[in-house]
Amino acid sequence: MPTEYLGIVLRDARTRLGLGVRELARRADVPASTVSRVESGKLKPSPAVLARLAAALGMAPCLRPEGDGDGPKAEASPVAQAWAPAVPRPPRTADR
Repeated sequence: MPTEYLGIVLRDARTRLGLGVRELARRADVPASTVSRVESGKLKPSPAVLARLAAALGMAPCLRPEGDGDGPKAEASPVAQAWAPAVPRPPRTADR
C-alpha cells in the first residue's frame, strides 16, 4: 500500500474509534510523532511499527481486500471491514 494511502487508512480508523494521536501512540507504544508522520504520508512504518499500530486499532496489519498477487487475501477485522469501503483504492497498474 502506498504511504499516502496508509496514512488515510490509519487516520480514518483512528478517528472512527474516537482516538486521538497521543492515545493511539500510547496504545501502540510508539511516539505520537510517528503516528502523525505516518498519517501525513511522511513516514513509511517498519513492519513492527505497522503491526503495533494495527493491533492498537484492532485490525490486521496488512489489508489486501482484493489480494495483491503475492499471496492469499488477508482477512480484515470487523473494524477494518466497517471503514474499508470509504478508503480510496490506488489504481492498479498493468504490471501487477
